[in-house]
Amino acid sequence: MNSTAFLSNGQSISAELIIPSSGTEWPSVVVAYGTEAMNSPFDGIIRDFCSELAVNGLLAMIPDYFASTKTGPGLESVFQPFGAQQRFDHWVAALNDAVSHVQTISGVAAGHTAFVGFSLGGHLVVRAAAGPSVKAVVDFFGFMAKMGSSVTSTVAGSLRPVQIHHGEDDRIVPIADSVTFDGWLTAHSVSHEFHRYPNNGHPGQEKFEAPGWTAQADATTKAVHVAAGLIVVVAFIHLAIVAGEMFPTEHPLLLSKLENKLGFADGQAVHASPIVRNAGLYNGFLAAGLIWGWRATSNQFQIRAFFLACVTIAGIFGALTLPNPVTLWMQTLPAVVAFIVNWFALRSEINAVARADAAKPSRIRTPE
Repeated sequence: MNSTAFLSNGQSISAELIIPSSGTEWPSVVVAYGTEAMNSPFDGIIRDFCSELAVNGLLAMIPDYFASTKTGPGLESVFQPFGAQQRFDHWVAALNDAVSHVQTISGVAAGHTAFVGFSLGGHLVVRAAAGPSVKAVVDFFGFMAKMGSSVTSTVAGSLRPVQIHHGEDDRIVPIADSVTFDGWLTAHSVSHEFHRYPNNGHPGQEKFEAPGWTAQADATTKAVHVAAGLIVVVAFIHLAIVAGEMFPTEHPLLLSKLENKLGFADGQAVHASPIVRNAGLYNGFLAAGLIWGWRATSNQFQIRAFFLACVTIAGIFGALTLPNPVTLWMQTLPAVVAFIVNWFALRSEINAVARADAAKPSRIRTPE
């Protein structure tokens, strides 16, 4: 493996070089590692990526930018609060020095360098990509939502075209960070692409997770799915009530049921059919509200809780006022069960977020 070195912040910065097997005038790529530097399993991921670049005629350089501040890899050392602003600024400067250095290497095309950053590296290369020699920036699952207005306002006017890559199941750097960054790039008219990967997480994310984290996350996911399923069940019950009350209300079978269940005398049930139709319409509103709560992406629990409470009260009122308390088990019981399960699912989600923050409290505390 080839290597090189350059100075930054008064420190010697070593760098790995992955060089194409033939040709000259290679475009170059400065690759910034993440919090764990070149430790396993990230070393293999990054080196394989750089090898692919070399196969396609690009020279890749992996600078050890942590050396500019004599910082060791790992969450505790990288994100320690003391001196964080200066530390990040030195790393950005080291990456810019890497761009200057790579263009002095024999065979490299001047003025044709791109940045690629992984996680922490993705965050840093966006900060660094303001020089005229940088032609593009590729961010892999960087925590861009935490950059801060002072940084983004500086970067906005000079940022090169950006590619964002992020797995939707990332539990270390949530994809919401890249969604926020995507919106910021759009708002500032920066040319960019955003690539999302379903069923993909953060490489090596199990390395950062507290014991039992994955099992707890899976339990939370199951609770959320069960809660949503019960909302669908209650909504379906009310759609069935709508179908029974609004449409065939004068069918002999339904009239017979009304007479038997609701205490009408023979021949009187037909006169109640308009009232039954109205009741069916109101149940339709309840079904619509429950479906809204099922599909809502914000205030989901509040919407579900309101309509489940309406169903519960309607069922109790019906049981108290009708001769047969059928509404108690048909409406109230399913609604109460659904409410309890949804409440536990909500608490489970809140606790999951708290556990994740407790296990990795510093991963989002980046200097602004």
